[in-house]
Amino acid sequence: MRYRTIAVLTAASALCIGSGTASAIELTQGDWRLNINGNVNVHAINNSCGDSGDATVLGGVTCPLFGDEDNLGGGDDRVSGVSTGLLPAALVFNLGTTQKDWNGRPWDLNAVFGFYPGVVSNSDPNLDPGQTQGLQSASIDTRQVYLQFANDDFGTVKMGRDFGLFGYDAIINDMTLPGVGVQGFQAPTPNNTTLGSIGYGYLYTDTLSQITYITPSFSGFTVKAGIYQPLDAVNFSTLSAESVASKKSQPGFHGSVRYDIDAAGVTGFVSMNGITQEHTGLSGTRNRDGDSWGVDFNAMINVADFSVLGSYYTAEGMGNTALFFDAFDAMGEARDSDGMLLQGTYAIGRTKLGVNYGVSRLDANPGDPGTLVAESRKYTVGVYHDFTDNLTFLAEYSDATSENQAGDDYASSNINVGAFLSF
Repeated sequence: MRYRTIAVLTAASALCIGSGTASAIELTQGDWRLNINGNVNVHAINNSCGDSGDATVLGGVTCPLFGDEDNLGGGDDRVSGVSTGLLPAALVFNLGTTQKDWNGRPWDLNAVFGFYPGVVSNSDPNLDPGQTQGLQSASIDTRQVYLQFANDDFGTVKMGRDFGLFGYDAIINDMTLPGVGVQGFQAPTPNNTTLGSIGYGYLYTDTLSQITYITPSFSGFTVKAGIYQPLDAVNFSTLSAESVASKKSQPGFHGSVRYDIDAAGVTGFVSMNGITQEHTGLSGTRNRDGDSWGVDFNAMINVADFSVLGSYYTAEGMGNTALFFDAFDAMGEARDSDGMLLQGTYAIGRTKLGVNYGVSRLDANPGDPGTLVAESRKYTVGVYHDFTDNLTFLAEYSDATSENQAGDDYASSNINVGAFLSF
């Protein structure tokens, strides 16, 4: 039976960079195989935060943090740093074997551990706008810890912590994945991850504690469905209700339907991913319960050296930027949101040229103030050159804007150059 190498995010991202291919270190001992995949990426980033004037955009993620020049990162400031980009450096271990059950049927068994360190000193790899000081160390983000067992006829079961389904097809095919994209609220100090197009076209898929079943491929069709540990609603803007989702009587649910295209010189896929979850005890005057759901639609077409990606999501009670950030107003009522990402790339030999545009929108409810974020939009242009099969040099320019419900906005731009080494 064919041994399956699990398609973890780091390996897939390396394949999305350009014409180069990723390889893995493989060690064999008896019937067991150990595959090691990963990357190291480092970028010099220069971010220019535009003068926000009197604009305040609470819940926005464009630098400056909240738009008011009296807040962190405000004013007409220019910030430079050296850090990892949208994808942190990664080291992923996949230990696998093939064994037979009591009926003689072969099963592929895998255990995966994914460690995602950054290169910048920070106590929190994702949301720490504090100072970077001497005598600090970089933290390690353990995003993947799961077991998986699979049979060609039965399909696959994954149990543990891994990337979710809603929003996954957008981020895994975002051309800025090996790069930086929008630096975002990390601009006041360098941080271990940037935003790419997160919050500017899709919500971050996140890594969820889950049990997910994946069907075999039926003429290109694959279905995934599972449960996950519920997440809390987050009052990111200071204008929203929070919840204690982890104390739920039932889990969250997510699912996916995907069709892979490979015919007549055309490759790609179309997919639909969904997520739903209940929230208990939303804070606010009503202390009520609430529901969240989201659906995204994705399509990618590759013809010769051209590639086009389109992604759209619509949601209720899902929030903005990350799962359940500002998903409910102060009264506990769900807010609607939607967004899209459009992208085109063209390869010239070992060099890929690309441009993408994304926008995410959050609808206000009656009683929401005008300072609440309404829309975040951006565009990125990038050049990605495969210097070798595993080393890519790249440069990007991104321009981002956050706008509040009253129509006031602020903007920032950043340019980055760096390298991405995959293995």
